[in-house]
Amino acid sequence: MKKSKYFLILYLFAAILSQGTLFSQSLTPSNFRYTEQVVDALKALEGYRDHVYLDNNNNPIFGYGHLVTEKELPSLQDDFGYETLSGKETEEKSFTPPVNKLSEAEKMQTIEEYLRKDIDITLEKMKKNITVSLTQYQVDALVIYLFWRGANELNADVQELYDLINAQKHEKVIDFIKNRPKSDQTYLPGNRRRNAKTAELYRTGEFPFIWY
Repeated sequence: MKKSKYFLILYLFAAILSQGTLFSQSLTPSNFRYTEQVVDALKALEGYRDHVYLDNNNNPIFGYGHLVTEKELPSLQDDFGYETLSGKETEEKSFTPPVNKLSEAEKMQTIEEYLRKDIDITLEKMKKNITVSLTQYQVDALVIYLFWRGANELNADVQELYDLINAQKHEKVIDFIKNRPKSDQTYLPGNRRRNAKTAELYRTGEFPFIWY
């Protein structure tokens, strides 16, 4: 019995070391991927709503911050319900309940699918614009950061970040993640704390236990 416990401890220790090695190995852009820790982190950071709602610019949003397209809108409205403005002269919103009755499991599956689709879009933008190898934890940090900021290289600030990454100026990348606000928004304290912890993930490879 003691011998079997000893080998179990050795096996678990080896598995932990192996996971750490995989986390710190270099990945070429074509092999970029995200870990499940990214999904968990974004769920904690973004929060979600189980219906289509209007953001501050009256754009339709669903789930974990997904910007709803015209093609997606009808089915999401029918399945989850949606917000509308009460009238042209008011900012008050009213809620229209869903037509279809989905189970909680079906709702959560759809919300999860939209989140992962948006993460995949972020990752594909990174593969397109980053030309150097990165560690898994650097990839994870950038996915979390660009999910918040947007990964489109047509944004001058985002292109500047890609340029810093490709020049391997990692301290400047860390400073950018921590301190660069979106040009069209106030840098709120919550976003500042979030990005500071994302920068530390990029630097150290350690996921924050608590993000806020």
